[in-house]
Amino acid sequence: MKKYIVPLMILLMTGRGGAEPVSQAFLNVTVDNALIVKVSPWVDIRAFGAKGDSKTDDSAAVNAAIASLPAEGGEVYIPNGNFRLANSIRINKSYVTIVGNGQGSLLWADRNVVAIRVAPDANVQNVYMKNFCVYGRPGAAGGIRLGTNVHLAAFIKIEDLGIALFHSLNGYGISLESVQEVNIVDTALYQNYNNIFHPITGFVTSTTVQGNKGYVGWAKNKGIVLEGSVASFYVNGIVIEGNEKGAFSSTGWLSNITIENCHFEANGNKGGAETVFVSSNSSTTPSKIRLLNNFFYGDATPILRVDNVIDSKVANNWGLFGAANSISTTPNSHVDFSMNRSRLSDDVIKDHLSRLPGHISARETDRASGNVKEYGSRIFTTKSGYLALENTRLRSTQPVPPSVTVHRNSGAGAAGNVSSATDLKGQLTLTTGSGRWAAGEQARVNFSAPYDSDPVVLLVPQNANASQAQKDRQVNVTSGRGYFAVVFDTADTSSKTYKWNYLVVE
Repeated sequence: MKKYIVPLMILLMTGRGGAEPVSQAFLNVTVDNALIVKVSPWVDIRAFGAKGDSKTDDSAAVNAAIASLPAEGGEVYIPNGNFRLANSIRINKSYVTIVGNGQGSLLWADRNVVAIRVAPDANVQNVYMKNFCVYGRPGAAGGIRLGTNVHLAAFIKIEDLGIALFHSLNGYGISLESVQEVNIVDTALYQNYNNIFHPITGFVTSTTVQGNKGYVGWAKNKGIVLEGSVASFYVNGIVIEGNEKGAFSSTGWLSNITIENCHFEANGNKGGAETVFVSSNSSTTPSKIRLLNNFFYGDATPILRVDNVIDSKVANNWGLFGAANSISTTPNSHVDFSMNRSRLSDDVIKDHLSRLPGHISARETDRASGNVKEYGSRIFTTKSGYLALENTRLRSTQPVPPSVTVHRNSGAGAAGNVSSATDLKGQLTLTTGSGRWAAGEQARVNFSAPYDSDPVVLLVPQNANASQAQKDRQVNVTSGRGYFAVVFDTADTSSKTYKWNYLVVE
């Protein structure tokens, strides 16, 4: 029989509501292989002088409790009480847990104070905050700030918190400065200036806002505002309502946004420009949005506005087309709309989408026949080569064939021309310059006379380079009344000749 030696050192612990400090020693368990299990220390902020009487400044006591934890971390307990903060709680060490007693555990930040700062002076990871409330007195700066423009907060979990009343100009519930792997779960953010905010400095990667008790509402400005670099942001299963200037706005670089299974209601109804807005501020780093299975009711129009997005999907949303002009896109938008039910008829939805600029595709089930119809406002291609055209026409009005202008993105010495060309069709040849050249517009075909509206242009590869570019370079077409342009989403490093046949549809 194996011999088990279990040396224990246990201190009697009072209940967590008691006034005495509680410290739990490391529990060392030796089982042949010298396995050591560490149980973190636990401290009550009242042991460090916190009063919770709403008058005494308890910030020093909370910071002393955090400082008392060893390098391995531990847990700080906030009991029932109104704990005033004249200065920030500062978490500059990893593996710290702050846990409260629910709605009875209240932290109140004074004017110009951020209640909790994680990683203000050093990189920090594995911080867990659970089960308490953070409120702002008039003029308070913010609820929780994660990271700075130089220090990273990583693997952070915020669960079952209430964060409210930081509604002075530029106040916030949670500020994501520089973060990685943040999980905001079942947390209610309300009546802040911005409920969740990411400034233009720093970065956000792999952040989620989720939980059936999650709530983002009644912001004086917007519910969620992302201004800087956002690699991945996921919102799932929460209520987003009553935010005065809009529900969600992302205007940074590389934004990869997914919003699904959420309830949107009455957002943007006090001067908001739109309910949901996603745009990249760099043409070489477009954003992407997935808006799936959401419910919209009584929100400001346009409900969705996108600009400079690619490979985006908007599907199975209810109420998205509940009013005229509920969707706004730009010519550099690449969005697939599918099965977005609405109180409006299918024909109204179809007509709306057919007028949107950009590369727009859609599928809807015909109510009468049950058949699935595919349509869009721009010609688009898929791997199966599908092409959809409705309410379009071909016409020949150009007096002379078009000309070609090669963009400097194609590199030094680049050249282009059209052959067998009319206003309806022709062949475009582009030879890029030597050396590395840039993504973006490569060549522009200029019509000799403008069309009445922006035409639709279909490019069909006619040589191996053009076919490969369709896969590797992501070739797209933008058009105006007087031109169409060939755009590559990614660059290359060598000189190549590309040939396409084109067809112009007005």
